[in-house]
Amino acid sequence: MTVVQLRRQCTLAEKAGISEQCARKTCAFWQGGCVIDLLEIDAGGADLAEFLLGLRGRLELHALFA
Repeated sequence: MTVVQLRRQCTLAEKAGISEQCARKTCAFWQGGCVIDLLEIDAGGADLAEFLLGLRGRLELHALFA
């Protein structure tokens, strides 16, 4: 029997209207799980979700050069 594990969609990207798979451990908001999901942050509108996606990108870029 083959077990297929499907990756779920990124919570923030979904709120911003973007289709993106969850990056899990490579995401800046991953701390043993999705911080957005663990804290039950309601990213509500697309504006907040887009801001958090931009912040995530800057954090990940900074981590590359740290």
